[in-house]
Amino acid sequence: WFGFETANYSPHGLWTRSMDNVLDQIKAEGYNLIRLPYCNQMFDSGSAANSIDYAKNPDLAGLKPVQIMDKLIEKAGKRGIRIFLDRHRPDSGGQSALWYTAAYPETRWISDWVMLAQRYADNPTVIGADLHNEPHGTASWGTGNPATDWRGG
Repeated sequence: WFGFETANYSPHGLWTRSMDNVLDQIKAEGYNLIRLPYCNQMFDSGSAANSIDYAKNPDLAGLKPVQIMDKLIEKAGKRGIRIFLDRHRPDSGGQSALWYTAAYPETRWISDWVMLAQRYADNPTVIGADLHNEPHGTASWGTGNPATDWRGG
């Protein structure tokens, strides 16, 4: 469910529908898993969720993006829908070849993953994690270069 990885910092479509309505449809259509892309920028103190119709989603008003993520995970879990977290990009501007950038260094990538792992450690709704969506370009495997090597980095 795209949106947390964009400058909306919230699931797309909440400008038109309630989160409950979307989750009910997902369940009714027979799906049991949501891949939830996000960007590290959504955890910045200045990042605020937007493009939400709060008349349709009053329980999301005033929440930080990560709290909206919590709410989505809670509501999905109550419906038997599981969540797969996807660190889609470092910032809301676009993809990156590596798991880090100058603005969002590897230390930040690690600390955000640790935060999420601790936050959802005892939550059976969250069943998996994509550490970085589509590494490419200079990203490598087994080269021994710690700046680009996923295996040895």
